[in-house]
Amino acid sequence: MRVRTVPLVAAVILGLVGTTTTAAVAIGAGSTGSAIFARALTASEDAASLTLKASLINATTSYVLDISISKSGNGFGFIKHDGGTIDLVRLGRTVYFKATRTFWMKNASASAAALFAGKWVSGPATASTLKHVGAYFDVRSILDQLFGKTEARHLAKIGTTTFMGRRVAILRNHKATGGSTIYVGTHAPYFLYRIMKKGGSSHGSVTLFNYDKPVRPAKPKGSITLLKLASGSGKS
Repeated sequence: MRVRTVPLVAAVILGLVGTTTTAAVAIGAGSTGSAIFARALTASEDAASLTLKASLINATTSYVLDISISKSGNGFGFIKHDGGTIDLVRLGRTVYFKATRTFWMKNASASAAALFAGKWVSGPATASTLKHVGAYFDVRSILDQLFGKTEARHLAKIGTTTFMGRRVAILRNHKATGGSTIYVGTHAPYFLYRIMKKGGSSHGSVTLFNYDKPVRPAKPKGSITLLKLASGSGKS
């Protein structure tokens, strides 16, 4: 079975915040927008877990992402992309995914859709077919994908507001096409909470919450094991 890689939404999200090269910022550099952002990124990367919800549109495609991830390697959620839906679970080193017929038709073949649509498929997170799916479940990796190249020197603090019951600082990047806004906590542990962008070729929002909450996905039953497909067996 040959399946095209599930595309990471990171490239779209990077378009929301505006990027060029990584900006090195001292955490203790006062209350500038760049220092606030750097402190929040470090705090978020150190979190044991988080939930990420995103709704993103660029010039050619759209994504909806809802996923809970943890440093333990466990996580669960779903991705909607171009009319197809993928349910995801990771338990330790094993990734499980269940996709709609639309996904299989667009990313594999009609025969694959007939075999796998609506069924759980599993395999090692390091397998070539699944490694990009597994990447969604690493807290530090996904945050680095989202924010690692943010041009922090263009961020300015423009005020504060309340978001999801927490007081947050509002950071604005006027250099990003259409402008982008980031919410970060004003009190320890200073987590990142939201990115928003209106206008331009990439727009939408990303919300991060449930930091340091337990992530306990249930193991899908009756999954088809990729490594056993070639031998003609397969249920796990």
